[in-house]
Amino acid sequence: LDGHQHVHQLPVIRNSIIELFKKNLRNSKSYLRICWENPFLVWKRKVSILRTLSIGLPGLKLRRLAKRRGIHFNNGFSGVYDLSSSRNFNNLFKSFLIGIGEQSLIICHPGKNDSGLTSESLLGENRESEFLFLNSPAFLSTLDKEGIRLGRFSNFS
Repeated sequence: LDGHQHVHQLPVIRNSIIELFKKNLRNSKSYLRICWENPFLVWKRKVSILRTLSIGLPGLKLRRLAKRRGIHFNNGFSGVYDLSSSRNFNNLFKSFLIGIGEQSLIICHPGKNDSGLTSESLLGENRESEFLFLNSPAFLSTLDKEGIRLGRFSNFS
């Protein structure tokens, strides 16, 4: 479970989500997406440090609540970058892998460029760059070189 623009981590919403899990999802294979990441790893990746920390900070409390209640959640969160600047996604992706562990998520927004996205400055170009990279042999090759394997959500404990 996650919320658009990470709102599921905000105080009132996160409390409601914890209750939802407690009442309805306790025995399901559902899990919470937590945007918290170790600040040392964020610093080491050197990509959008302040933005990554500001997105992740509210997730720290949600992580603690989920852990206390036995709710499954991811153990790492990477992939935050400034979509308004033109960057080589292949190189960015390699940075996102620094220090990544099991049960980690990398946020991405792949898509095809169209007139609506193009009007949003570089947003469309970046989304298409992500799409092309994730559909290329370079993506799987990069994961292989780093010893990273894609998993299923059901693997979360």
